[in-house]
Amino acid sequence: MIDPPLSKIDYYNWIRDDKREDQNILDHLEQENKYSQAFMEDTTELQHSLFNEIKGRVKEDDTSYPYPFGNGGLKSKYQ
Repeated sequence: MIDPPLSKIDYYNWIRDDKREDQNILDHLEQENKYSQAFMEDTTELQHSLFNEIKGRVKEDDTSYPYPFGNGGLKSKYQ
């Protein structure tokens, strides 16, 4: 029998800022984004190619994804 831990340590909780007001966190995220873009710069063409290939295989229309309705919640039929 597996005994899962009852608590989990979130090492990245310090970066949570739901109101997006902490300038230190915003600056840190901006630096991380710049680093990621520089690191992945040589794959930009491949990224665009893959994105366009995947997008080309998806049927684009105005319908929305199915969602549960009624009193049945997740056990109800989908619309």
